[in-house]
Amino acid sequence: FGGLSDGSAGPMSQMAAVPTLFAVVDRVCTSVAAVDWDLYRTPKQTTTDSEREILPAERHAAANLWANPNPHMTQAALIEMVQQHIELSATGDGFLVVVRKGSIPIELWPVRPDRMTEVPHPTEYLKGWIYNSPDGDKIPLEVDEVIHIKGTPDPNNTYRGLGRVQALMRDLNGATAAAEYSAAFFANSAQPGGIIEVDQQLTDDEFDTLRMRWQEQHRGVRNAHRVAILEH
Repeated sequence: FGGLSDGSAGPMSQMAAVPTLFAVVDRVCTSVAAVDWDLYRTPKQTTTDSEREILPAERHAAANLWANPNPHMTQAALIEMVQQHIELSATGDGFLVVVRKGSIPIELWPVRPDRMTEVPHPTEYLKGWIYNSPDGDKIPLEVDEVIHIKGTPDPNNTYRGLGRVQALMRDLNGATAAAEYSAAFFANSAQPGGIIEVDQQLTDDEFDTLRMRWQEQHRGVRNAHRVAILEH
């Protein structure tokens, strides 16, 4: 349920590009993943108010599944990934696909929100979901096969959430562009502190030699603003 990004992930790709966003999202997600989870039993209706004490369930299939969601992920890794999706995706959603053996859930797998498409129903609201795999396959999923964790509700789409990072995309794109421009400037700029110029036509070999010397003497951070001397 993973796969390489096809470029449609949008805000999710910004985490690796903007250091401030990385630090904030990483802190939020690791904090959520560090929470201790417990399963509690509902008191029996026959008990009196004085006996109505909510106690943790010492053994339960749901608790075992939550503690070991699938063969390749710990509980903390699963929670951190889903929280990343909620914080970073354009829709502010998190998704878990439930794998069952018969009617018993045996595995939980996180999936990228941008690969999930809702299937509306005219009378039942939601018929199911379509998972768009990296290979281009469209996999239909029933409603009970998907756990949809919706973040901030989207006023324009009742089926999906509204991503927090989506509201910051203009600023994040500007920060990314500024960082790329700065890196490219220091890597490629050959702006000297001054130039001594001579008026002489250069042959192709002389031009290539001059260009090579120019790059050796002035390209890069260490050579910034050195005085250029053009011989002959």
